[in-house]
Amino acid sequence: MKKITSLLLFVYGISYCQDIKHDKIIDLEPSMRIGVVMPIHFGNNMISNEFKNNIGFSSNFSFLKIYDLKLSFGFEYQKYNETNSSIGNISHINKYSYSIQSDYTLNLNPKYAIIPYVNYAYTDLNYKNSVNIIAKQKGNEIKIGSYLDYKLNNTYSIYIGFNYYKLINNIEASSQDKKYYGTSDAFQISFGIELN
Repeated sequence: MKKITSLLLFVYGISYCQDIKHDKIIDLEPSMRIGVVMPIHFGNNMISNEFKNNIGFSSNFSFLKIYDLKLSFGFEYQKYNETNSSIGNISHINKYSYSIQSDYTLNLNPKYAIIPYVNYAYTDLNYKNSVNIIAKQKGNEIKIGSYLDYKLNNTYSIYIGFNYYKLINNIEASSQDKKYYGTSDAFQISFGIELN
């Protein structure tokens, strides 16, 4: 009996000594990025030639992770101040973007990670004078870029991001006017904090 008891205790002890790691395939733990963005528009288009880039606000809420691929929704606000008074009584443009994003985490070490992403957004552009909205445009935006995250602790990370984006507005015009008034290319720099 003593041998059987010793054998059972030995087998029981070995079962607790095994280090079994179970990675979650689907993770429903949310995370959120909040930061500021600075676009640098280029090319021969209305936003690049007739408006000044300003610092904007960006947020992104991630709710689903499959392996290391995240799905998230985002919101971005950007204001462009007019620099060419000959375009009429427009003082600025307010741009609102509502996006869906997919990104993948590549851990470099326990503190640093690179997160490449693809982002698609629906955009509203409101052309305003000092008081009223005088015109509206709707469009789409496609971003391709990457974040560099630095993990402060298990809850907070800081990040810097860089992306290219193409803004395509829905307008009916000649092909030359569509290109000038309806599209814009930009590089965008962002930085902020991520809450895990």
